Amino acid sequence: MIERPVHISRIVDHGSVVSLLGQYDDDGSPARITLDHRPFVHFWQDWAKAGHPQPVLHDADEATLRFE
Repeated sequence: MIERPVHISRIVDHGSVVSLLGQYDDDGSPARITLDHRPFVHFWQDWAKAGHPQPVLHDADEATLRFE
């Protein structure tokens, strides 16, 4: 498992979507984590109505997030 700690410098709250902005501790490259609190059923219905293609989903069984 690869861990890349991120230093969060700013939290942007858009209501139902929150973005955590910062940089990776190991090399200083920019990092953004976006959290979407909208119910997925409604989101995907609106997404399909707008004519967007279905997104590609990836299995994240090795992902680790720690919010201290």
